[in-house]
Amino acid sequence: MSQSTQFDWFVANGMDLSNVPSYVPDSAFSKLPRLEVYVDETGDRNFKANRQSDWFAMTAVMVPVEYVPHVNAVIRGLQHQLKVPAGRPLHWVEHCRKKSPERRKIVLDLLTGFLKLRVIHVAIHKPSIGQMAHMRRDPRGVYHWATNLLVERIGEVAARWDGGPRRARINFGVVGGFDHGKTMSYLNLRANDARAAGADHAYDYLQWPFKWFEMGRYEGLELADAYSGFLTTAINESSHEFICRYARRIPVSRTGRPHGWGFKVFPDAGWQYIRNTAWWDEVELII
Repeated sequence: MSQSTQFDWFVANGMDLSNVPSYVPDSAFSKLPRLEVYVDETGDRNFKANRQSDWFAMTAVMVPVEYVPHVNAVIRGLQHQLKVPAGRPLHWVEHCRKKSPERRKIVLDLLTGFLKLRVIHVAIHKPSIGQMAHMRRDPRGVYHWATNLLVERIGEVAARWDGGPRRARINFGVVGGFDHGKTMSYLNLRANDARAAGADHAYDYLQWPFKWFEMGRYEGLELADAYSGFLTTAINESSHEFICRYARRIPVSRTGRPHGWGFKVFPDAGWQYIRNTAWWDEVELII
């Protein structure tokens, strides 16, 4: 099927991305202290029977800019300790396999020691998506919708940051086969529409536009990859060992709940597959 006739999630949802103006945040927010945010994705977007996972998830790790050197130093130390080849990034799937628990423990102990960072997870349970949903015909919609949910939460957490609001600069990891210029247009559209509707939102707490980088560009992207691995271990291996170590870094709502806030599951019907696990019970006890 040619690109010109391929089913398009944006078009099916009535979105015209041809001339979307860039979102311009209120200039007053530019003076806020900065957060560096690193985003990674895990699972797959495939709905077919041969899919590798029932889940697609995105993880954002939010780091105050003054602690970025600490992250860089620890990631470089791990690369050396785990003998990651020069020029290659630390990658959970490759360097922290289940059959190497001692390597996993080193990564877990060191990367969950950062008390000032915050971690947001957005997880999409594909079997719970309605049979008529457009993203079933164009799985790129899975990525774009998850990115939208994540960006909204990054802004809200930045606005409510401990010690006062901050401005978040988002660094995404490149996803193969995607036109991230179109992704950016979509996010501009969402933010502009929210502003036009007078909605209560936190897009002004974000530094626009966002950018996508290859994995090795920033150590923070390797940090986000590791936290994606921690989440995957909880879901695929039913292990509480990893996610419980940083449960208190998952932002909670004003009523003290992580679900729907720092840990978002879409659609709501998919939440039961997290809520009914022993590891989530442990997370809620800790929080």
